Amino acid sequence: MKKCSTSFATSTKTGLVVTAYLDRKEYPTGLKPDRSLISALHLKHSDTLPQWNYTIAPNL
Repeated sequence: MKKCSTSFATSTKTGLVVTAYLDRKEYPTGLKPDRSLISALHLKHSDTLPQWNYTIAPNL
C-alpha cells in the first residue's frame, strides 16, 4: 500500500499519531453479512442515532 502524501498536522496532548494509507484494491459489493456472525458481536448502540453509532465490546 502507498502511504498518503497529503497529511494534516494533527496532534493530541498524549502524542497520538495518525497514518493513512491509500488502498487501491477493489472489493466486492452487495455482500450480505452472515447473521450468526453479526449476532455474536457485542454491540452497544448509542442513544443518538443508534443505527449509525455503536460500540463493539470485546468478547471476553
